[in-house]
Formats: sequence, C-alpha cells, structure tokens
Amino acid sequence: MTDPDAYVVTAAYVTLKVKDPNAGGSVIRGYYEGAVIRAEEIDPTSLAHHLDSGLMAPVPSAPAPVAEPAEPVKPEPKSKAKA
Repeated sequence: MTDPDAYVVTAAYVTLKVKDPNAGGSVIRGYYEGAVIRAEEIDPTSLAHHLDSGLMAPVPSAPAPVAEPAEPVKPEPKSKAKA
C-alpha cells in the first residue's frame, strides 16, 4: 500500500507545520475542517501528531472510473421518397 497523496482536516480547526513555497522554509498555518493538504507540504512530525490525534485523515483515493459501454447507435430509417 502506498502513502496517501493528500490528507483532509477532520477537526474544526488545526495548525500545521508546512512548507512555505515562497521562502523555502517551514511555517505554521491554520486549516479549517474539510481542507485538503498535499502530503509533501506537511512536516512529517506534525502530520504524525495530527493523524494519531484523529484531527486529520488520509484522503481516500478515488477508484479509476469505469468506462460505460456506449449504447449502439441505431441507424435512421431510410425514407422511401418517390421520384
């Protein structure tokens, strides 16, 4: 089983240590319930704490869509035009 690509906040509000894309360092940011954060942005220690506390959960990966067979195209009836 592979690690999830993202996590969702299940608590009302959490603060996480995450990577700052602008400065290149780490910052503490707040996230509300339902926020989805990419795994590579979260500090591993912060992530482990929030998962162990039940404040966050892995985002379930969506199953690959199943292609539905297309309905066969019915040919249009030929018109019997008289010349």
